[in-house]
Amino acid sequence: MSTLPSRRWILLLFPALTTCHDSAGPGDPCDRALACEVAGVDLFIPQLLVVADEEDANTGLGIVDPDSVDLQFSVANRGDSVSPPAMLALLYGSVEKGAPLVFTSAQAGDTLLVPPLEPGAKHSRRITVGAWESADRPRHGEWYDNSSFAEAQLLLHDTDTTNNVQRSAKVHVRIAVLEFELALPDSILTVNLPFAARLKISNVSRHGTLPPMAVGFWLHKIIGSMVGGTTGFGTHDMPGIPPLGKYERELRLEIPPTAAWNHERQRYIVITSISPTGTKDTLLWRGANQRLIDNGPEIWVRPDYRACQPALLRPDSVAVSPLVCRNPFTFYVYELQARPDREYSIEQEDNPGATIYSPDGAKVLDILPGWWIHFPSPATYFVVDLVERDPPPVRSMVLRERPVTQTNDRRQR
Repeated sequence: MSTLPSRRWILLLFPALTTCHDSAGPGDPCDRALACEVAGVDLFIPQLLVVADEEDANTGLGIVDPDSVDLQFSVANRGDSVSPPAMLALLYGSVEKGAPLVFTSAQAGDTLLVPPLEPGAKHSRRITVGAWESADRPRHGEWYDNSSFAEAQLLLHDTDTTNNVQRSAKVHVRIAVLEFELALPDSILTVNLPFAARLKISNVSRHGTLPPMAVGFWLHKIIGSMVGGTTGFGTHDMPGIPPLGKYERELRLEIPPTAAWNHERQRYIVITSISPTGTKDTLLWRGANQRLIDNGPEIWVRPDYRACQPALLRPDSVAVSPLVCRNPFTFYVYELQARPDREYSIEQEDNPGATIYSPDGAKVLDILPGWWIHFPSPATYFVVDLVERDPPPVRSMVLRERPVTQTNDRRQR
């Protein structure tokens, strides 16, 4: 499974397609245009262009394919001295909306060599770049504006270093840019209980087509202010979406116990992924990892204790619970039908204790053998017995009860 980082850059290591170098002519070296405008050596970048064979009629920007592009650039010397060989870092890619442009330091082999240039001389090249993302890896519309550009930086200290960086005009990329909306019936869902959801996907790109894909739905667990692991709970195959097209569908989804922490209710973020049809390899997350909290509906998921085949606790009887539920740990469930005129205690062979939950998965309290618990109103509760190591096929528990009296003082221990 891959995720999209906040910035993608392609360092150019491809051979030149064309190269030219203005040779020195006879006479005064300052006769050339641009020559001797300043004393010493001053290299600058008069041209940096992402070559496009098509233009957007609305924006006037070029349109390029996502797999490879040609970059055209030139470096000139406007000083009065011959320049030494210089390194040029040339990068191509995209950044997040509103993000500052940050480059990593150029390393050996990540740069191009500019030969010595006489005053007024110019060095030009055109190179081909293999792009990072291919056409079947769409971007997410909340942070990507479907455009790329190049930036060149001369790595030398000359007379004027303020003109050693040049950025090209933006170009549109023929790649799908998606916006998601998943409308759920409620902010509280229960495992094993099917629910209707409305899926809307818009391709806001004017040039990129989304091929047929599989949409995946995931629960991303929230632990306090942190975000935990992710588990899928459903997929849906959909047709391709043309540029500026939309896809809308009513879905019937269900959260299985294996997709949730099923011993108590938990908070999750629902995120959406796009994968090629017929594979589970997720190629698009709904935002990068650090942005998940901002990009999906937050829900509570309640457990289904009945699906764990709970054993009914009867006073002074052995209740045997089977090992049915296993997520996130192996655990056994018992049903307690509490009365307000009674208080209750439990007995276990190994006395590890258990936890009492309300039917919606809210924790009521922990209980240890020998503790007496009183409930002020009649209700059904579930006693969850977690066993992390070597769980047996069944476990037993004995319920003890006694009348609530003034002597007991209705205390819980």
